[in-house]
Amino acid sequence: MSNHAWDSVAEAYAERVEPFTSQFAAPLLDAACEALGGVALTGAHVLDVAAGSGAVALEALRRGAKVTATDGSGEMLRVASERASAAGHELATRVAEGTALPLDLAGGSLLATSGFGVIFFPDVAAGLADCAAVAPDRDERAALLRSAVLSALDQRFGGGEVRLEASAYLAVGVAPRALPPLFVGPAGFAAERFCAVEINSTAYALPSPATVAAWRARSGRGFRCCLKAPAAFTHAANPRDPSALGALTAFLARALSLGAPLGPLLLQFPRSVVADAALLEDIAAAVEEAEQGAASALAAAPAAAPAASPATSPAASPALRVALEVRHASWLDPQRGLADWLRRRGWALVAHPDSMGRATVEQGARGEARSEYPPSDLDRHWPQTAPFAYVRLHGGCDDHAYDYGEDELRRLAAVVHGWRMRGIEVWAFVLNDSEQAAMPRNAEALKRLAHEIAGEPVPRPPKAAAATLAGFFRASPSSKRQKS
Repeated sequence: MSNHAWDSVAEAYAERVEPFTSQFAAPLLDAACEALGGVALTGAHVLDVAAGSGAVALEALRRGAKVTATDGSGEMLRVASERASAAGHELATRVAEGTALPLDLAGGSLLATSGFGVIFFPDVAAGLADCAAVAPDRDERAALLRSAVLSALDQRFGGGEVRLEASAYLAVGVAPRALPPLFVGPAGFAAERFCAVEINSTAYALPSPATVAAWRARSGRGFRCCLKAPAAFTHAANPRDPSALGALTAFLARALSLGAPLGPLLLQFPRSVVADAALLEDIAAAVEEAEQGAASALAAAPAAAPAASPATSPAASPALRVALEVRHASWLDPQRGLADWLRRRGWALVAHPDSMGRATVEQGARGEARSEYPPSDLDRHWPQTAPFAYVRLHGGCDDHAYDYGEDELRRLAAVVHGWRMRGIEVWAFVLNDSEQAAMPRNAEALKRLAHEIAGEPVPRPPKAAAATLAGFFRASPSSKRQKS
């Protein structure tokens, strides 16, 4: 990622990402001081390399150190300096690349340190050695710096997997309500532009086995389909009614038959459904029953032919990932314990800005929709409860015509990056499928920005057999007469 790109996201990085990265500043400095024999930083000179918006530098200043912060991004250093001044500290700054530090920065530094900036060095080991070169006893400092970084990460994650050089999986896609003309017309929108799609049609009708088989056959290797649970269950007057639960059971079994292309399932409850612990237990029981049924069927089935492809065969280990979307504020009452319940099962709470109290499409059709919504932040009020995050971006209006601006998408991309650096998979879908084609444009821009922040090339989507999204949803010829 270029320094110009870092300049453009400096404010968003400080606001959205640093609340996560700052957790490592104190443990990192503690480990460094301990390795130096238990020294204190009061009055000492600390050089913070690749300082970013200043998480480590600010912690060192709070401990009484004299700090010089370096970074390749002048805007990042400006933000760090302003934050230090606001806290009553003076921070010296110098624009310099972490892997090409001027030797005149040494100046008797007790410690050359770095937080998350080191993960963006092209060669982490060489970068650490270069950082150490500006402090005395360079070999000792190189070992110390890497030790301090790993120690801080280990204290935060408790010995779990630590990702120093790779971000977690990211899928950015679209979630069309139907197939408006833009998908088959001059816009030339093709499924190959994304690696995932949220299929909303499953909320209105259970797809036939032939339709699911066609989706599976036309999904490229690595392409994923996230299915929306039936409104006959989520929007029923009483979702716990046997008929409503029956609709959920049928949907889960059909979803599992999709096999390898199956992504997380979306259960979207409207604002009329209040928090209900018994309902959650009913859902968990239905999911477990579906998984057990699929596992039993798989065990009883003949062995697959050696030539079978994972992209065209059912999954070898039936397991469902569930994302729960709620729109009544009672669900987020801490006394209800929803977050803890979801964590125990590894299910995600959908992060859907502006969704609380918002009408769903079904309610909007009955005239219950509002036209405008107060803005809310993607990473606030939506606790992460699973190894994956599920994001739905609807915009600020009900007509699906919202067009996200570049600055909005940069802020969203910064939050997505923070999750990925914690090892959390991210599934992000844009829902604004108006005729102005804001949905594919916004989705492509978000994907580009998220990978840009991570310093990654934008990956190519899986090559699918279908040339267009309309073709992807078109059932095979043998299923044309079947209801889907």
